[in-house]
Amino acid sequence: MKLLYLHLLRKDVKYSAYSVISIVESSGFKAGFVKDPLEALRYAGKYKVVLGATLLTPMLLDEGLLEGLRKVSGRLFLVAGGPHATGDPWGTLALGFDAAVHGEGEETLPELLRALEEGDDWRRVKGVYSDEGFAGPRGLARFEEFPPWPYWRGLAGPMEITRGCPFACAYCQASFMFKALVRHRPVEDVLRYARIMKDLGLRDLRFITPNALSYGGDGTKLRLEAVEELLSKLKGLNMRIFFGSFPSEVRPEFVTEESIRVLKRYVSNRRLVIGAQSASEAVLKRVRRGHGWEEVVRAVELSVEHGFVPEVDFILGLPGETEEEMMETLEGMKYLAELGARAHLHYFMPLPGTPLAFSDPTPLPPRVRREVAKLVGEGKGWGQWLKQEEVAWRIVELRRKGVILPKRASKVVA
Repeated sequence: MKLLYLHLLRKDVKYSAYSVISIVESSGFKAGFVKDPLEALRYAGKYKVVLGATLLTPMLLDEGLLEGLRKVSGRLFLVAGGPHATGDPWGTLALGFDAAVHGEGEETLPELLRALEEGDDWRRVKGVYSDEGFAGPRGLARFEEFPPWPYWRGLAGPMEITRGCPFACAYCQASFMFKALVRHRPVEDVLRYARIMKDLGLRDLRFITPNALSYGGDGTKLRLEAVEELLSKLKGLNMRIFFGSFPSEVRPEFVTEESIRVLKRYVSNRRLVIGAQSASEAVLKRVRRGHGWEEVVRAVELSVEHGFVPEVDFILGLPGETEEEMMETLEGMKYLAELGARAHLHYFMPLPGTPLAFSDPTPLPPRVRREVAKLVGEGKGWGQWLKQEEVAWRIVELRRKGVILPKRASKVVA
């Protein structure tokens, strides 16, 4: 029986779903999207149906999704990938999934599907967790060899141009899912797909990258000539270039007089997302950010000087964060606001696969809450920090119940 791969299409992982379908279809398999697990049942009997899902940890709070997965478990082959499946494979399997893909899926998923289609032992595919154990790690994927989205379906979106991060911040899944070795989509390939977007009638270019200004380098230092080569060639397409804005950002130490001039010359965005996370030097060191507060201030000053509005990311409630450190960060936000920036507020969430996965958030003291509310009320800050606070503590509850990160000894499939 012919295999059909269906991927769960949800707003919070839409672009990941596009990427997965491009991988599957360009590998020769028939594929499609469903918006609900139960939709996949209509194809059972006609095909050997594999239902895939990109899992983010907050999705485990969606009881409707979990109920749908429970109803199709055992009737379809269920495979999960993404940050949560990588960080918590045993918990993912306990949700009813038959397989959890660890890390990058460009090579693992097609090999898994091929084994399922041909009746081979899929549990021995490298990079796959199953009820028998872990088949062993796989090397780095050549993500740049696959289309960023299934353009032949008329679908496109932000283009992933860089993968991997060398900094391994303690709260972030990126380094632990995609590793520290930074890889880039070559300039000519970026141009090729940008032209395809233009042919589809799209005019805005946006990019997925952990640090837009790391393009062309090893991620630890700026290679401005590579960044300028990319942007200058894209500029020739007469499309609007959004670089260093959502869904990407820039690290503050990469914002220099030279790099900001290059951005000003080529990009259309006038908002620049800068990752700071804290104004406390002690907190920055504890979470292994790899930069200090001075670099954040300098990045904001340069950005404003050259006509950008910096949107600076901050995280409150980090494990072990004291009230004094939180107040120091709030004072830092106020100072940056005076310079012309806005604070983008987040609340710490303990995500599987990170060094802080088993750490609880720090509750926000009343004084901190009052100051945050004042900052937001004055238009100097914004964000989903209240919703994230609720989600964070529900994640902690699931961890304490063993739904997330259950205790289980890992074994390697022979």
